[in-house]
Amino acid sequence: MSIMQELLKMINHMDVIDAHTHLSGFEPPWSPNVPPQRPEESLAGTTQEVIDDNTNFFDNLLLGGYLHATNGSSGKPWTWMDAKVPLRDRWMAYEPVWELVRFSGYAQVALIAMQDLLGFDEITADNIDSINESYRESIKPGYFRRILKERAHIRIGLLDSDLHCDKEFFRSIYRLDWAIMPVLQSHLDNAQKFTGIRVANFDDWLEITEVALDKAIRNGAIAIKCGLAYNRPLKFERTAYHQAEASFHEMLQYRHVPGWMPQRNSPNPAFEDYMMHHICRLLQKRGMVLQLHTGIMVGPGNRIQDANPAQLNNLFIDYPNLRFDIFHIGYPYQGELGALCEMFRNVFINMCWAPMISPKATEQALSEWLEILPHN
Repeated sequence: MSIMQELLKMINHMDVIDAHTHLSGFEPPWSPNVPPQRPEESLAGTTQEVIDDNTNFFDNLLLGGYLHATNGSSGKPWTWMDAKVPLRDRWMAYEPVWELVRFSGYAQVALIAMQDLLGFDEITADNIDSINESYRESIKPGYFRRILKERAHIRIGLLDSDLHCDKEFFRSIYRLDWAIMPVLQSHLDNAQKFTGIRVANFDDWLEITEVALDKAIRNGAIAIKCGLAYNRPLKFERTAYHQAEASFHEMLQYRHVPGWMPQRNSPNPAFEDYMMHHICRLLQKRGMVLQLHTGIMVGPGNRIQDANPAQLNNLFIDYPNLRFDIFHIGYPYQGELGALCEMFRNVFINMCWAPMISPKATEQALSEWLEILPHN
């Protein structure tokens, strides 16, 4: 056995931490009294009771990840068909798109899972019904335990953003995006319900944010996640209290009107910037970690420059004792992220999602980082 084969054998049996997962579904964090669900009871399709005619390999495993984003960028016309349409017909309609995307990282992940878990090497119109039958038969009580623990050796997964996750499998990550960008009526209503504080002024909102954070920590949150790169640039400037207060009160002045909903440009960036710095101060005092989405975004179209991790540079300087966990290797800005981590002891690279986006880019980035960064 070669050294590489020995290393691969060891790696395949190592316990690992899943650094970021949405596996059990996104659960709004406003109901602390809701009892936790065990994975066998969750909407991940792990019991016979939740398997129905719509549970199938095509939707749940092949296209259940982010392959749909690559499908869209191919530009190949394709219509998503109802699950009631025979699977063979659906595959034949999709196959021309598959031929364009099959070598993408997302497609390769689905193929690896299909080969390893179901025993099929390729998808064709002739075997897709057999693949689907094998997939449905595999979904039995204990499915998560067999796949996550026994097969993948995942000791624990960091779950975004369910506070009521099963601690055998997950630890909770909590989002405070709503506190920075409260653009829906439900954000205010849920914040008041979650904390028991009525919002009348800006100081109330600052208090709500702190109370919600501490409540999330008591409910098991081990870090805070920010996904606002999808909505705005990651450059959060220092702003004055009075500017943020004026923006917040402008937003609230018409909320007595039935059907009220704040506009996207109110609160304005001054409020959002102030709130990010407020949250960073709270996290630094509590010794918490701040996770940030950076780099490529799923979905049709966005502004990739908004998600460049270099835009976070001022936060790294201002909060030297706050640990920043930077997601997705910042792809395609992995070079900038490596330089930032070399400059700041409180900045860490999180490689989640990257091996699916581009295995080659991830491999090259890791080789580069091993030359410039401490191994911790």
